[in-house]
Amino acid sequence: MANTAETDIIHDPLGREFITPENITGQVTSAGKSAILGGLVAEGYVDIPSRTSRLLRRDETDGVHKIHTTLADLALGIREGAYLEIEEVREGVFYATQLPPNPSGRYAKDMELKGVLRLRRYVPEMKAIFPLPPLDWIEGKRVTEWERRHVLRDGFTRPFPEHAIDELRQRLTGVVEEITRVEDLDLVHDPHTLFVVNSTLPTTVAAAKKFLLTGEKTEQDGIEEHLQGIRVLAATALEVYL
Repeated sequence: MANTAETDIIHDPLGREFITPENITGQVTSAGKSAILGGLVAEGYVDIPSRTSRLLRRDETDGVHKIHTTLADLALGIREGAYLEIEEVREGVFYATQLPPNPSGRYAKDMELKGVLRLRRYVPEMKAIFPLPPLDWIEGKRVTEWERRHVLRDGFTRPFPEHAIDELRQRLTGVVEEITRVEDLDLVHDPHTLFVVNSTLPTTVAAAKKFLLTGEKTEQDGIEEHLQGIRVLAATALEVYL
């Protein structure tokens, strides 16, 4: 899949031209959004790193996965019209999407669902891929694969500072709210949104590519029940542990 495909140039209400990116979306943490995005980049898509006011995680590289930006600089970018969209995903935590360059090509973006929905006001058929973490029980353990990924990603094996606990609490709250939003909008049955359980990365990337090229949605059995399982785990963690 080369990055020289024909791409429609859209105009927003301010008259700015922009190319619609293919989006990897959702606030369900540890679902593998960055890995899926990397798989699409390997197939010729061009990544548009988000700007964010939050501190980068230990597995993120500034300028590659995200671009750490102060609130003052984000405000300056807003005044200069530099962003395709900007969202406050949690209190005091902002993400912004820079306007992509205009040459023909295919762009991929890790974009919050709110941003996708905002851009769909102008591009109703904009595609979005919503990865979900697997909920398989780990053999011999009393945790699911999603919980195991959180342990590794958030460093629960090391001393855990209070600010990191607060961030995890906010992220899990975002998971519960996001799944409610998905249900309210019936996005599981939206033809332009693919929900995929990211059990194995190659299979997930293949499903994403097929959806972006043809619009065909595969592996959809049990998605609504899977979303419910994620919500129960997140809500239980908030109530019992956080």
